[in-house]
Amino acid sequence: MKVISFVAQQGGSGKTTLALCCAVAAEEEGLRTLILDLDPQATARFWYEVRGVDSPKLASIEPHQLDQAIK
Repeated sequence: MKVISFVAQQGGSGKTTLALCCAVAAEEEGLRTLILDLDPQATARFWYEVRGVDSPKLASIEPHQLDQAIK
């Protein structure tokens, strides 16, 4: 399993957009993906609900749940 993280302190720098685009591209190539949304603004969750497609999978979690979610 590979874990890719998009991390920066600056808001609005494109982290969520980049993560979502990479996850969709990976799914299109036949890879299984899971997006873990740790952002309190839940932008990825909103995208997932509006998109209306079941993949890539997405889970909204709290930062303290990250280790368990990856397992």
